[in-house]
Amino acid sequence: TSILYTGTASDTIYAKSSDTIKYYITAASSPMCSRKDSIIVNVQDSVSITTHPDSLVTLCQGSNLNLTVNATSTSPISYQWKKNGVNITGNASATTNHLIIPNTVLNDSAIYQVQVSTLGACTPKLSKSALVKIKRQPKITSQPSSITVCQNNLFSLTSAGSGDSAI
Repeated sequence: TSILYTGTASDTIYAKSSDTIKYYITAASSPMCSRKDSIIVNVQDSVSITTHPDSLVTLCQGSNLNLTVNATSTSPISYQWKKNGVNITGNASATTNHLIIPNTVLNDSAIYQVQVSTLGACTPKLSKSALVKIKRQPKITSQPSSITVCQNNLFSLTSAGSGDSAI
């Protein structure tokens, strides 16, 4: 696409769509003295997040955490998941649109977000937050004893447990 544009040296032109545009620049001090040149401007499409991760995820300790984001752009997209605002490292899925944390532990409770960007200079987008709560596995602290009862008689069993919620 070629565009003829006339203006001053400090004009700002807003890129509206992704394209490669050739701009012609003419500098003239008089009708006899002028110079014409051109530049190429590659306009990249910005990234758009179409599906954010779930806002609240509650799991039992030892479960797998799965968070997903979907984004669109005409340019290649990169992803970086964050835990409490810090880039997640050491997990290959932290740079994909689908974060997987296997066998969760209590320390995996956090706020997760993903930064989505194109491989150019466009401003990255940050997803909405996902609050992840990892609960302790409940424990039976007192097991009832086995008993023998006669048919049609009442009986009771007593046990005790502990955990993050009522047992």
